[in-house]
Amino acid sequence: MEKVTISPGNTKLKNIASFSLPAVDTCPGSTPDCRKYCNMKMDMLLKPTVRKSYEKNLKATSDTHFKYILTYLLEQQPGRVARFHVSGDFFSQRYINSVFYACRQNPGKVFFAFSKSLHLKQFNFKHKPQNLRLISSHNKGKHRAIVVKRPADTPEGYKLCEGHCGEHPEPGENLKLCSYCWTAETVRVAFWSAKHKSAAKAWQTRKEKNGR
Repeated sequence: MEKVTISPGNTKLKNIASFSLPAVDTCPGSTPDCRKYCNMKMDMLLKPTVRKSYEKNLKATSDTHFKYILTYLLEQQPGRVARFHVSGDFFSQRYINSVFYACRQNPGKVFFAFSKSLHLKQFNFKHKPQNLRLISSHNKGKHRAIVVKRPADTPEGYKLCEGHCGEHPEPGENLKLCSYCWTAETVRVAFWSAKHKSAAKAWQTRKEKNGR
């Protein structure tokens, strides 16, 4: 079985662990804009180690023991909150069932994921565990995430993400971290598209330089 990697956090997620998959290839509900402006696609191109890690995670999902390995690795994470899919999405019912299993086996933790797969008829999300918050990036359902061109375009009732997720400030840091996406009773969150566009531009430039 391929080695499964859980990220301990990143610049945005701070102390929140995450499990990710290759961008685009595991995103059956993605739109043309998603594929064009995907910042994780660029990240995978610029960072071969990240790409290889996500590819190994994907291969591991086909193993019969994957759900048990995922359960154990999530259990070992020191934080109370973890995220699925900084990159990637729910791509098969078998994978969805494995994620649900791992969440149920870690009742003391809270999990969340943004997804464009929730509306797809080939998948069944009805038996989602209570400690997993699924936020639709397809602008449907109780919990939604949208992208805005400018912060001023954030609709009424939506919270503009400031990019500082977490539960506890880091030592010596006066930054107030946000836990809105997994604690609010109803989530309506907006992301500023400038980050996505700049990432896509950088990816395109790199692609042209490489002649691919």
